[in-house]
Amino acid sequence: MFSSMENNRVEFCNASLSGIGCSWRILLNGFGCPNGLEFRQFFLMFKIFSMATNAINMIRRFLQPVRVMMKASSCSLFLILVFTEGMMIHPSLCVNDSQLSSICSKTTNPSFCMRALRSDRRTTSSDLQGLGHVSVDLARSKASATLSMVHSLSRRAAQPELKQRLLSCSEYYTSAVSLLEDAKQSLASADYGRVADRAVTAMDKSEDCDDEFEAGPPDLPRLRRMNDDMENLCSMVFAVAGSMG
Repeated sequence: MFSSMENNRVEFCNASLSGIGCSWRILLNGFGCPNGLEFRQFFLMFKIFSMATNAINMIRRFLQPVRVMMKASSCSLFLILVFTEGMMIHPSLCVNDSQLSSICSKTTNPSFCMRALRSDRRTTSSDLQGLGHVSVDLARSKASATLSMVHSLSRRAAQPELKQRLLSCSEYYTSAVSLLEDAKQSLASADYGRVADRAVTAMDKSEDCDDEFEAGPPDLPRLRRMNDDMENLCSMVFAVAGSMG
């Protein structure tokens, strides 16, 4: 009878364990196969544990993108706070009258410099970089206007000597316009040393034109004034570039 009961127990274990896999068969064999009630309780606990484990894994997978979003949001908020603080500590300030006066004091004609910069409405809302663009634009505009006037005078000139002088001035101012266009590009790339160099060279071109009429008549008062203005404007560009570094 004992042998029959033992055989039935073994058959029950084999039949029951065949449905839950080899690994669990080995585990249960280590403890001895339980009776039917104990096995059902054990199996129920195992199912509950498996369901709980799956639920936890699902929750983790669900929360993962939320955690990533929270980290990203925290990082964005941090960057916004840092940027805002930086703007408060290092604001881009407009150039005030004291700074304008200081810059213009380094030019060939400080009062001319102040009048020229204040004549451009951008000056009141410009920082040093913006003031650099204002000064270069003013000088380049004067160079272009002088070049146009020289061409006009040359077309009307009757004397060969005067025509030759004006032709030389045309070459000088063509070069000056090109130099100031290069200064504009150098300013955009923050090459302030090159801006200053181009301003000085353009100033030399206006002086070269003025020298053409030093030998004597005919005198052209309007062209001389334009040459003087050009020299003062280029001096202004040089001073502004020097203030930027």
